[in-house]
Amino acid sequence: CTANGPGNVLITCSDSTSVMIYGAYGDGTHDDTTAIQNALDAGGAIQTPSVNAHFVVFFPCPYTYLITGTLHIPNYTKLQGCGQNFGSTIKLAQSASLTIDGSSTYGRGGFQFGIQLVDLTIDATASTAANCVYLNSVYDIVLRDDWLYSSSTSCSAAALTIQGGSVGASNNIALDNVVIAGNSASFSALPLGLLVSNASVKADHLACQ
Repeated sequence: CTANGPGNVLITCSDSTSVMIYGAYGDGTHDDTTAIQNALDAGGAIQTPSVNAHFVVFFPCPYTYLITGTLHIPNYTKLQGCGQNFGSTIKLAQSASLTIDGSSTYGRGGFQFGIQLVDLTIDATASTAANCVYLNSVYDIVLRDDWLYSSSTSCSAAALTIQGGSVGASNNIALDNVVIAGNSASFSALPLGLLVSNASVKADHLACQ
C-alpha cells in the first residue's frame, strides 16, 4: 500500500481504497454519496463468493462525509474510520440511511454478510429516515468502536434496526463498543434506540448517552 496526506487521505492498495480517491470532499457540505458508493462498488466488483478477505474502504479523519441518499455496502467490505466521536463522520441528511439489506442487489441467497463498520461516527441527527442504520437479512456483521448520533426528530422507528427477513433470521451480529447517543424519537419506545427483530445479536459494551 501507499499512503500520503493528513489522515492517510490517499491510500492505494489492491485490497483497499480511500473515499477521497473517488472524489469525496469530506467537508460536511458537499454531497459525497456518489463518491462513497463508487468506492464501495469498487470493492464489490472484485469480490467473489469464494473470497473471504475484506475489501477495506478508508474514511480519512478528521473529515465529515455528507450522505443524501442510501448507501449500499457490498459483501466482504470493511468501512474503516480512524476514531470514534467525530473522528471519521458519516453525516446522514434528509432521508439518508446506511443500509445492509439482503433483499438488495448486493444480496446472495437473500442475505448480505461479512461486512464491518469500524471506528466510525454516524451522525443521523438530520436524517428523516425511519431506520437510520438498517440491517435486514444479514449475517456475520460487525459494528466495532462506532458512535451513532440521533435527534428528537430523526430515526422515528429506531436509530439502529437489525431484523431478519422472509428468507430467515439474521445471525451472528456483533456490536462491540458501540455508543448510541442523542435524543431519538425512538428512545421513548425502544431501549437505546435499538430495534432487534428475528435476529441474533451479541452486544459487548453497548451504551446509550
